[in-house]
Amino acid sequence: MNVLTTYEPNIDSYKVKYNNFCGYLSPFQKVIIDNQSKIRPVWWKAYTDLKHDRNVNFNLATLENVANSLSTLFLMNLICLKTYITNNQTIEPNPFSLIFTTR
Repeated sequence: MNVLTTYEPNIDSYKVKYNNFCGYLSPFQKVIIDNQSKIRPVWWKAYTDLKHDRNVNFNLATLENVANSLSTLFLMNLICLKTYITNNQTIEPNPFSLIFTTR
């Protein structure tokens, strides 16, 4: 999270509207400290545990973790878009999403 907070200091307060369920997700709000003393979002730890030992950690494969990881991808795309625009780089983005919005 240190790299992310360098560029987006308030990322833990970002919310993404999950249109299909009329609710909001805050994918960086819930964090844990892993065994390497690194701060990780809960969904990231679940993904990593599931990736390394699927049989033992299958219970971590939840819709909530998938929604939080996808909302993170959505946020990262918006942050990259903002960076490109700020640096006056020419791109033709399509930030439209059927699943997520920022309002």
